[in-house]
Amino acid sequence: MNIHQTLRAAGSIGFGAALGMGLLSSVNAWNPMNPGEVSEDAGGTLVMHYNPTNAPAGIRERDVKRAIEKWNQANAGISVAYGGQVAEPLSKWLEYSDGLNVIGWSAPGVTASLGSAMFSFDECDVQLGSEPYDWERYKLDNVLTHEVGHCLGLGHSNNDRAIMWWVANGVTELNRDDVTGLRALYPKAGTWNRTWAGGVAR
Repeated sequence: MNIHQTLRAAGSIGFGAALGMGLLSSVNAWNPMNPGEVSEDAGGTLVMHYNPTNAPAGIRERDVKRAIEKWNQANAGISVAYGGQVAEPLSKWLEYSDGLNVIGWSAPGVTASLGSAMFSFDECDVQLGSEPYDWERYKLDNVLTHEVGHCLGLGHSNNDRAIMWWVANGVTELNRDDVTGLRALYPKAGTWNRTWAGGVAR
């Protein structure tokens, strides 16, 4: 199964720029994306590519690769792979589709959200804010891993120590809640069920 066959959404996910230090903490606090019903066989691979244009100083390709592939630690019924650098830009917020899952940076002088995952029928692009953010403070292993979680179908968690918490919280390792959510969407055997809808979640 190719992940392009499984993406069925139109919308974007904004990741708040403020470091969140909320008090919510619960077991199994993860949420799927908003409903729509898609069922596919497990065992697919989400391949994410990277366009380094406008990347802030200090951001290295190996850091991007590590943040992307962190989801493999969940040992779920799907894998995430780094597909290397590409020259293709992001698909302009769904104005068109090129079929590639691309991570890229906002243009100079444009204030963008810290991170956004943009869905079309056959891809998921991630835009990161190139400015005015301090990427030593807002860790790539938190922000990019979070956005790739949206590409995988995870919504925001109610657990403030989860990667999928709704604002940047500085967490750089998957929480048990993140793992539980991904395994629920992608069991190791049989089929998985995932829910989608258009619109914007914040």
